[in-house]
Amino acid sequence: TGDSCSNGSRGVNGGGATSAWNNVNDMDYITFATTGNGTDFGNLSVARNFNGACSDGTKGVWAGGDNTSSVDTIDYVTISTTGNASDFGNLTISPQHNTGTSNSTRGLAAGGEVPGLSNVIDFVTMSSAGNAVDFGNLTAARSTLGSMASPTRAIFTGGAAPGLVNTCDFVEISTTGNATDFGDSTESKDYVSGTSSNIRGLTAGGYAPS
Repeated sequence: TGDSCSNGSRGVNGGGATSAWNNVNDMDYITFATTGNGTDFGNLSVARNFNGACSDGTKGVWAGGDNTSSVDTIDYVTISTTGNASDFGNLTISPQHNTGTSNSTRGLAAGGEVPGLSNVIDFVTMSSAGNAVDFGNLTAARSTLGSMASPTRAIFTGGAAPGLVNTCDFVEISTTGNATDFGDSTESKDYVSGTSSNIRGLTAGGYAPS
């Protein structure tokens, strides 16, 4: 229930919860070119799960999440080096079950629960720390959604609103504004994971409702 990001060589996972639902601040990493178990990277500044993450290829950023209550914390690391996360700033709201995605310039956090369902999209400029700024709104407030991005577009898919939805909407990352309908996924589901290349976006797994 943590979230992951990468720089193309390393993948880093941060946050989550134990089987007893105790929130953790652990970060682990893997090197894509070699198989093997994860290695300790460091710790997030706040133990939490149900957070969103993104990367510009240099920095990894984790935003929001649940630590007995929702938090607005944004942390970052330099993916090429190990160590504890540093404070980046704060979101405009305190969401959990949100999602994160980015291009090489901007990182976006969208949706979630605050505790009601949120349609808020926030953004940060990845190269400089600071508080998030309002970007616009999703087409529908929802949580446990997935996301992906090309260098130009971010797409948000699925989620609970509160019923399961197959909604896909998108924004142009370089501009601010509300999301626009992109199309529909093949299933209505939540707890969606997404990833992408510059051309294709993929989603996998989730609950639909099982």
